[in-house]
Amino acid sequence: MSKLKNFLLQTLQKISPINLVIFSILIVAALFVRLHGINEYAFNDDELWHLVVSSQNNLLDLLKFNFENEVHPPLSFIIWHFALKISHNDLWLRMIGIIPGILLIPSIYVFGRNYIGRTAGHFLALFFAFGAMPLGISVTIRAYAMMMLALTWAAIFAHKFRQKKKRKYLINYFLCCFAAIELNHAALFTVSAL
Repeated sequence: MSKLKNFLLQTLQKISPINLVIFSILIVAALFVRLHGINEYAFNDDELWHLVVSSQNNLLDLLKFNFENEVHPPLSFIIWHFALKISHNDLWLRMIGIIPGILLIPSIYVFGRNYIGRTAGHFLALFFAFGAMPLGISVTIRAYAMMMLALTWAAIFAHKFRQKKKRKYLINYFLCCFAAIELNHAALFTVSAL
């Protein structure tokens, strides 16, 4: 855990104080946009099915039900299974997607900055804060925001590995790829391109 903490601190140190203030405001605004009126939004059929799969009695039943009735990998169902053990509150269940959606904003900034430059990082962060697609994927009971977060960090670690050739970046890359694929098979397309 201390290695992750050091990595995050090093990443934050590369961001100027004014950018930290701007990102803080951006994240608060993005959170407001995602939460405003969320209680008026009813679950769609896919989200309800996701909850049916996730609400099995135990993990073994969930895995059996998943493999018999679902084409998606089980990781997102497992995450929501444990979330349902805590609460059935709609907002709580949506926070499982909203939190990774919010974490995508600084993550995509780091990705854009590393690959293209600071301006690209700012543009990507702004898009992931208020763009229709990132908003949509982060307020649904689906694995899309978690998958995007894992893929973003896989790309960041792949870039770091190409620069520094350290095994820890390669291991983190593979772990992020594995998580992304286990959240949704659509991640295979991005992973194969990395």
